[in-house]
Amino acid sequence: MIEFKDLLEKIRSIYGKDFLYGEWINEYTFCTPIYLDHYSLVTLKKDNEGICVTIHYDSMGEILDNNWMYPVSEKFIESVAKKYRIDHSDSRYYYLSIDSLDENEIKDKIGRFTTFISVCASYKDVGAFIYDESLNNEEDYILKYSGKDIEIEKVRESIYKENYRGWIIGETKTNDGYIFETLLRDENGEPLTFEVKKIKNKTCACVYTNYREVKKLRKLKAIMCLYLGKYDDELELFGEQLDEYVTNNINLYLSGILGHLVVANNYEFFDTFDDNLIVR
Repeated sequence: MIEFKDLLEKIRSIYGKDFLYGEWINEYTFCTPIYLDHYSLVTLKKDNEGICVTIHYDSMGEILDNNWMYPVSEKFIESVAKKYRIDHSDSRYYYLSIDSLDENEIKDKIGRFTTFISVCASYKDVGAFIYDESLNNEEDYILKYSGKDIEIEKVRESIYKENYRGWIIGETKTNDGYIFETLLRDENGEPLTFEVKKIKNKTCACVYTNYREVKKLRKLKAIMCLYLGKYDDELELFGEQLDEYVTNNINLYLSGILGHLVVANNYEFFDTFDDNLIVR
């Protein structure tokens, strides 16, 4: 069995020294990127069975709480857990064991588990969000800022400067800008990414994943408003223009981009809402 202190050191070398927050002896937490009222928490802990990542008891209670926003059922959570190959037990609830210091295994398990929790939290937020249909044009609702455009390298600098939550763990330079690797992983353990590039002479953060499928979702306007982006049918991407305001509040906008990545990679779960259960 690996030593807990060695795993803590390895995780901090991957995601940054401030990624984990100490909570109890042999128990640490970190934040999922999905945010509306507050971040959901994932717990890394050592118990009698070994070391695992599991959902923080407070966050699971909030996700399941039918009195707070849109209800999420155990059945729904089980369906997401099945897709992401998440284990379950009476003592640990939903969890993934970590029994190796191999970097790829750590990224896979932390990434898949974080995406699993993010799907559940995002489903609750999207289900509860009521788009005001009296607004004839979503452009009236989506936040727009008139700050002057900012260069790609400045965006990159801002992302890493504020990356204490460990959401960004790598990048690939392209001819147009950068593809950023996030801590999120799909069901196969592949990293979820987004691109920062120039579009029509404006610096934008872009997601191309499953564009056509997401566009068909009936709560598309709610998703747009929650994640602060727009859809470009010509380029088939979800994007957010980046300017000086955004780069000074980069974690908010990274949360939006990563939130859309979660929806885009799990669109099949986001067309199952029961309108009779939506709190108005």
